[in-house]
Amino acid sequence: MSKIKKNDVVTVMTSIGEYIGKYISEDGGSVTVNDPRLIVNTPEGDIGFGRGVCMSARENPDQVIFQDVLFVVKTNDSFEKAYIEAVSGLIV
Repeated sequence: MSKIKKNDVVTVMTSIGEYIGKYISEDGGSVTVNDPRLIVNTPEGDIGFGRGVCMSARENPDQVIFQDVLFVVKTNDSFEKAYIEAVSGLIV
């Protein structure tokens, strides 16, 4: 697998959820991503994106620093496409 680079779309797995965002950096166990979105189940049973990263945070934050990270990997092509459409509004 190739090295993760700045602005690659990545999946960040934490003990409380799975997030997709644009990788910025790692530092001492923390991971910084831009335009993070929580992966959620829709009422129809499909996969979608939350409008933020948790219930009490502001909607669609520009950047989040994750502290309790289990792992970070590049996002697969189908989720990356859906993520880009969700954050940009453009159909890819």
